[in-house]
Amino acid sequence: MTAEKIRAQDKLAARLFLILHDPFSGRCAVSPMALRCALVGAELAELILNRRVAMANDLIVPGEASAPGTDALSAFVVGAITRQPEPYPVPVWLAAIGDAVAELVAARLMEVGILVRTRSLIRRRGRFPAINLLAAAGPRVRLEYMVRTPDDADVASATCAALIDAVGAGRVLQGETSRRDLRRGLAAMTVMLSADLRSLVTSVEVAHASGALPPSLRLHLRSP
Repeated sequence: MTAEKIRAQDKLAARLFLILHDPFSGRCAVSPMALRCALVGAELAELILNRRVAMANDLIVPGEASAPGTDALSAFVVGAITRQPEPYPVPVWLAAIGDAVAELVAARLMEVGILVRTRSLIRRRGRFPAINLLAAAGPRVRLEYMVRTPDDADVASATCAALIDAVGAGRVLQGETSRRDLRRGLAAMTVMLSADLRSLVTSVEVAHASGALPPSLRLHLRSP
């Protein structure tokens, strides 16, 4: 696998996109809204881990100006956050940038040759079957292993697992594990999360459970 493909699929949002799509059929395991919630949550989590944004009283606020470098997706999200005259809570960001984030993640995974987009005259939703099965299946295989052995998990992987569970898709990580052991592993990984990450995951879970995101405000966004 090339370094470019490794960097592309190491993004938390890319990992979730690959895990939540069947590599053979390209079908998504969750609803479009759940996918948007998971992907925006994953990107915000990565930005929190890199200190580029933070949680303050349940609001997303800009982080350190000297934080680590960025990519196109992170640049878009950080730019959108820093251009606002006031901070907003996670559900607002899920609604405001969900479509753009999903498109950016899909476009990047297609650009590096991991997925391809297919469309049907009958189904309005696109599918994303893998053209590189090894790369596409890798994130799910690794995360399934960590759920079985949570002592080997890192914080980024624990965050991915928590977000997948938050949008009701924990079953995709079950593999050959029993349901009880799956829940035990997910719970053990959640303990690893910082207060900011737990707050983020809870916000995503509540937004998803509500069944509807708030109306998208007229935020100062720049096209990705």
